[in-house]
Amino acid sequence: MTYVERFAVDDAELSALHARAFGGPESSTPWAVRLGRHSVTWVGAYDADRLVGFVHAVTDGGAAPPSSRTRRQLSGREAASGCTWTSSRLS
Repeated sequence: MTYVERFAVDDAELSALHARAFGGPESSTPWAVRLGRHSVTWVGAYDADRLVGFVHAVTDGGAAPPSSRTRRQLSGREAASGCTWTSSRLS
């Protein structure tokens, strides 16, 4: 298994993974545009050359009150972008 941060998103490949994971039709979604607009970063899990997993970190735009956030150490682009952990999810 190889993990690749901010990989070049292939909309058809990510749409196929999404359809396998959540059911529904395998229609092409403009993932690259969405990720570029809303995500701080993303990571793909590859088995050989096949995308088998995906996760992305987004910002809430400051909507969550600071008192509801807890500080945990982050590394890399997430920390530099000001991400924080809240309970068990990245915000």
